[in-house]
Amino acid sequence: MPNFQKKYTIKLIVAKPREMFFCIAKPREIISMKIPKIDLLDSRRKKNLKIKKILQYCAGIFMLLAILFVVSNVIAYYTTSRGDNANGPRPGLFSTASKLILSNDNSLGGEKDGRINVLFLGMGGIGHEGPFLTDTIMLASFDIIERKAALMSIPRDLTVPFPKYGWRKINHANSFGEDLKTGEGGRYAKKIITDVLDVPIHYYIRINFNGFKKLIDNLGGLMVYVDKEFTDPLFPLDNKDGKTQQVNFPQGWQVMNGERALQFARSRHGTNNEGSDFARSRRQQKIILALKDKIFSFGTLISPGKITSLINSVQKNVKTDFEIWEIIKFANALREINNDDIVRHSLDSAPGGLLIEDVINEAWVLRPRTNNFDEIRSYVKNIFNPHISDYFAGKIRIEIQNGTTIPGLASKTVNVIDEKNYKVVKIGNAPTRDYQKTVIYDFSNGKHPENLADLKNRLDANVSVSIPGWLTSAVLPSEVTLSYNTQSAQGIDFLVIVGALSYWNKTAGVDIR
Repeated sequence: MPNFQKKYTIKLIVAKPREMFFCIAKPREIISMKIPKIDLLDSRRKKNLKIKKILQYCAGIFMLLAILFVVSNVIAYYTTSRGDNANGPRPGLFSTASKLILSNDNSLGGEKDGRINVLFLGMGGIGHEGPFLTDTIMLASFDIIERKAALMSIPRDLTVPFPKYGWRKINHANSFGEDLKTGEGGRYAKKIITDVLDVPIHYYIRINFNGFKKLIDNLGGLMVYVDKEFTDPLFPLDNKDGKTQQVNFPQGWQVMNGERALQFARSRHGTNNEGSDFARSRRQQKIILALKDKIFSFGTLISPGKITSLINSVQKNVKTDFEIWEIIKFANALREINNDDIVRHSLDSAPGGLLIEDVINEAWVLRPRTNNFDEIRSYVKNIFNPHISDYFAGKIRIEIQNGTTIPGLASKTVNVIDEKNYKVVKIGNAPTRDYQKTVIYDFSNGKHPENLADLKNRLDANVSVSIPGWLTSAVLPSEVTLSYNTQSAQGIDFLVIVGALSYWNKTAGVDIR
């Protein structure tokens, strides 16, 4: 302690209040040392700024993690009831994020091949008659690289082959799958339709009527344009006793709640030509596109209340085989596709359609007009082409009616028709069923004389034409009558009424018995 006092002097130098400091130095050095100026308040400000920046960085990271967490768990509800993971733990934040960010193989199904196919199924659900029969079947195809999309409606009455079940209406696929294994209806329907169309279907989304209505109601309704006013006097009430009600849709823009949108999409007996499968498919596609726009609207995405409502509405009413990370990536790509750029198609029996009406085992069905699915498969493979229907145009249009009481004779006659030149657009029963000889009625006014002669020879038929047709006919006058059939034949060139003799004779080398 004494030595310390000899060598060093400790002095308190007092200047201005902001310049007070302690100094330890030798006595001689104190005299020559300049007094530094220290701003203690400025140091405090710099320290506060650093703390503020650190807090901002932390807040940003926290918000990013929170957003990922919310999105991950919001989407998780969409797969709550997936068939193979219904009771297992749902993937959350980290598994989803790792798939989206860290994985080297995070492509969607079909993405590497340039086309993603998704099957949409709509059904009544528990509490409805035929709860698992699909009322709506739609194939959606997406090219997320070129930002192209296409929708194709498949009528529920299309008859297709089922293993163990034979030929049945396609709307049974989901129900058969549920019979085989509870919760597997969607996967089974996906497999059946994949085989029929000969294209891979990568995902399915199935929703019941209650979920459909709740989803739209929680979105605040949909804005939909009704092209033509129509009334459906036989729309089914929401019960099992077969009661019906009348619904009406005036032309123009309407805000539809869930119940109203469901009626618009399901109506099958509308006036003003809105009772056909073609019209029904067009209305369903309108609803799907309006729903897409509403879900991806800015107002929905930023509203926690709407997001919560969406979760609640789909949790028990939707099944899918999408993984969470796949939904996030798929939705992000889908929102960039404009509705005006989405090509819309429909499989139906309308003029120019690929299907024809038929009666099989006393049930009204639709089936391919060529008796096989080759033409339909070609159509589906070119689904992004908005003018693909033109590929099938230009053929002679024929309606075939059974003029006998022999079951299925009209359907079997299709096998005699040359598919390269003719298009069988409809099959049915004639008003009278006592025809012995097959008769061909020419409604083209003689525009296709060579085809008329060809059909006459193939079917060993009599021919009935109009006067213009008689003047240009390639058939001998003695083989032509002018007793023109007076029934409506809009949209066809020839009407063929098959007689009983065709059943016993081999026609054009084909036995149609």
